[in-house]
Amino acid sequence: MPDMLPYLERIQKRFEDPNLQAALKGYTRIFQFDFTDTGEAFYMKIEDGQKCTIEEGKAPAADLILTTTSDIVIGVMEGRINATTAYTTRKVRALGSMEDLLKLQRLL
Repeated sequence: MPDMLPYLERIQKRFEDPNLQAALKGYTRIFQFDFTDTGEAFYMKIEDGQKCTIEEGKAPAADLILTTTSDIVIGVMEGRINATTAYTTRKVRALGSMEDLLKLQRLL
């Protein structure tokens, strides 16, 4: 089973891009990732579209909760799996707003 932290850190690294920061200016959310195959949980906190931090564990108040397997997230990030298809085939379950889900898809 893969360690998911390095994959999530790839998303965090994208926040160094000034174009991404400009596109997400004013956007503050917490995304929770629950991996059913590894039992791991992480949350990503985006602050004003400028800063992204990742913590292990459950977020006290997540805006979007994603439940999936590590293989699906890795596949999406590597371009082998279409994120929309993964969602519509229920390989990814999301609890939260569709707007937040679309923003996260952009980050992956």
